[in-house]
Amino acid sequence: MTTQTEIGRLAIRAAAKIHERLHTPGRLNCVDRFPGTAWDRLRNSLWRHRKVEVRGWQTAANALLYDLDYQTGLLISQLQRFRNELPSSGRANRIVAPSQIVADLLALETEFESATIDLKEGTVTVQTEPIELESLWLGPFDVRLWWERLNVRRAYEVIAIDPQRPSKDDSVTHPHVQDRLLCEGDAALPIKAALAEGRLFDFFLLVRQTLQTYNSSSPYVRISEWDGIHCKDCGWSMEADGAGSCDRCDENVCSECSTYCRSCDRYVCHGCTGECAECESAFCDACLTLDDPAQRLLCKTCLEKGANTDDDDDQGRFAAAADAVCLGQTAAAA
Repeated sequence: MTTQTEIGRLAIRAAAKIHERLHTPGRLNCVDRFPGTAWDRLRNSLWRHRKVEVRGWQTAANALLYDLDYQTGLLISQLQRFRNELPSSGRANRIVAPSQIVADLLALETEFESATIDLKEGTVTVQTEPIELESLWLGPFDVRLWWERLNVRRAYEVIAIDPQRPSKDDSVTHPHVQDRLLCEGDAALPIKAALAEGRLFDFFLLVRQTLQTYNSSSPYVRISEWDGIHCKDCGWSMEADGAGSCDRCDENVCSECSTYCRSCDRYVCHGCTGECAECESAFCDACLTLDDPAQRLLCKTCLEKGANTDDDDDQGRFAAAADAVCLGQTAAAA
C-alpha cells in the first residue's frame, strides 16, 4: 500500500522531471502525420456527388451527402489533431514552478476516482467517473499523460476502461475519441496552454470536461447512430453503408420498408406513401390527386381514365338527347 509520504516523494520526483521537460525546446516531427489521405478522400467523395447529381440520381446523391458529411468531420478532426501536435512556442509559455506541479499532482488523487504516477514509464494517469452522454453509457476513462512527449507530439491518450464501441467503427470509444485520441474542439487551445505551462490539474480537468460534453456538429460517430442507423418505419438498425433514405422526407429507411413510386421513380417511406383508390397500387403522396366529386386519392393514370369516362358519358347523354329530338320531329311530321 502506498503511503502519503511515498506519494509525496513520487510527486516531487515526477514534478522535477516534468519541469525539466517543459524547458526543453519543442521539435517539429509531426509533418508526416498531415492528413493528406483524408483530404484526398473528401475530394473524391465531392467529385462522385457532383457526378451523380448531374445525372439526376437523387437517391445516390443523398447517400453520398452522408459520406461527405462524415469525411468532412474526419478531416476537421485530423487537422485539429495535427495542429495540437505542433510544438508550443517557448516564449509564449509561463512555466509554473516545480512546487506548483507537485501541488497539482497531489490534488489529482482527491479530484478523480484514482490517480497514479509511474516514474519508470514516465506517466501520470487519472481515471474519470463513468461518462454518460444523452443516455449513452460509455463507462469510465483513463487519461494518461506521458511527460517525455511534452513539446514533441500529443502527450496524452484517453483510454476506455470498459469500451462501449459503436457498431460502425471499432476505433471509436466516445463520440469525440478515436484511436485513444481526443478531438478537443473548443478546448484545444486551453488544453495546449495548460500542458505547455505545466498546469497539470487544469489540464486533467479540461480533458474530463470535454469527455462529459457532446458536440453534435463534429463527432466521429453520432449518438443517434451509435448502435447503427435506425429505419424510420420498423426501427431496424442498419449499417451506415447499407442505409437508404426516403426521397421525399429524407428520413432513414431500410430496403424492406421503402416503396417504389412508379409515377416519379422515387423510393419513399411508409409515411410518404399512399394508395390509389381505383387501382390500389402504392404511390408517393405527391403523385396522388384528390378526385373532387368522389373525394378519392387517385394516381395520374386512373384520374385520366376517370376523366375520359366522364367525357364518354357526356357524349352518350348528348347523343341520346339528340336522338330523342329527332324522334320527336319525325312523329310530328307524321
